[in-house]
Amino acid sequence: MGGKADDRPSTSYNTDVEQLSGTIPADTPILVTGLESFTFHKILGEGGYGKVMLATHPACQQQLAVKLVKKMVLLQDFKDNVLIERQVLEVTGKSPLFAHAYATFQTKDYAFFIMEFLSGGDLSGLMRANAPFTVPVTRFMAAEIICGLQFLHTRGIIHRDIKPANILMDSAGHLKIADFGLAVMNIFGDKKISEYAGTLKYMAPEILLRKPYNTAVDWFSAAVMIYEMATGKYPFYAGILPGTIEKSLINDVPTYPKGLNPQARDLIVGLLNKSPESRQVVVDNIRKHPFFMEINWTDIEGAGARPPFQLGPVSK
Repeated sequence: MGGKADDRPSTSYNTDVEQLSGTIPADTPILVTGLESFTFHKILGEGGYGKVMLATHPACQQQLAVKLVKKMVLLQDFKDNVLIERQVLEVTGKSPLFAHAYATFQTKDYAFFIMEFLSGGDLSGLMRANAPFTVPVTRFMAAEIICGLQFLHTRGIIHRDIKPANILMDSAGHLKIADFGLAVMNIFGDKKISEYAGTLKYMAPEILLRKPYNTAVDWFSAAVMIYEMATGKYPFYAGILPGTIEKSLINDVPTYPKGLNPQARDLIVGLLNKSPESRQVVVDNIRKHPFFMEINWTDIEGAGARPPFQLGPVSK
């Protein structure tokens, strides 16, 4: 898929390009003047608010992911989130645990984010092909996600859409949290919000119940992913009926395979707790959890730990 004329975005009504500061690697200049800076190749993914396209920057022959957000559709639901996403990308540009953006600009119909292209695909594809993962692989991936969430939460940011499709991988196998289109900022201390947002199968019970919530919702979503990585299965009702999925997330207690690593099970049970307060108790001491006894957290934070597997580029 890709290369068709109707796949390419309109070039009308270009506005000023904003280069993002603090993005790493800092020695990779991506100079953007507008859509004319790129050659578009194919669609990497599509969603309700837009799509992501693979493009080449001719001046440096570097492949990039160009995210197009439909402004009209987004403004109807989350009118401030284009601006928030850009602000979050400025913050996350200082850490190797996130998919980085180099610049943003707009046309009449779209907001554009010029992102690094991560050739390892996303966690959903890897899980479809290989889950359940071994204990070392599950531990490593969970640790990188944990460090990413802690980075966000200590800066008052809730992601609100943690799911396998938003966890990307570079060619070495390091995970990168991506897509901040539903993120919120300035959530510190006891502050909570009530807006309904997220992807149903990964939403915490407190969101589904329309209760005020905080960063604990991201940990529930992460726990669902860790369960999937460790077991190869979804922990709740896995059908297509939205109402039944919602009831299962709110009421059901997952079953755990007999062969599941007991330390992994203890971690998942704690993070899937229906009570956000009980969940937070686990989070407060998560780096000391026995499941992570072999993890060097400093290495994980700096993406210096070697992944316990080799991952080549994923063909689309």
